[in-house]
Amino acid sequence: MDFHRNFNQFFDGLQLPRQQASRTERLPLLPGIGEGIIHRFVPRSDLEVVVSDYTLHHHRAVPLVNETPMVEVNYCLQGAREVKL
Repeated sequence: MDFHRNFNQFFDGLQLPRQQASRTERLPLLPGIGEGIIHRFVPRSDLEVVVSDYTLHHHRAVPLVNETPMVEVNYCLQGAREVKL
């Protein structure tokens, strides 16, 4: 399994227009969802870096099912993010 699918589920839940499943790209939020952008960097096949700077217009739940184990480090400088197991 490809761990990039874990990220793709999140991006799809925010209705981001992705070009490919695992590549470096800029993903702007649609105006109806929020304001801002997500930068996705894929410097090699086993590494993905996501830098996000966005504000959602409403609270949003994005259900995720991780199909591939991965390690994630997340820093939230403002606002909140909640993960339920």
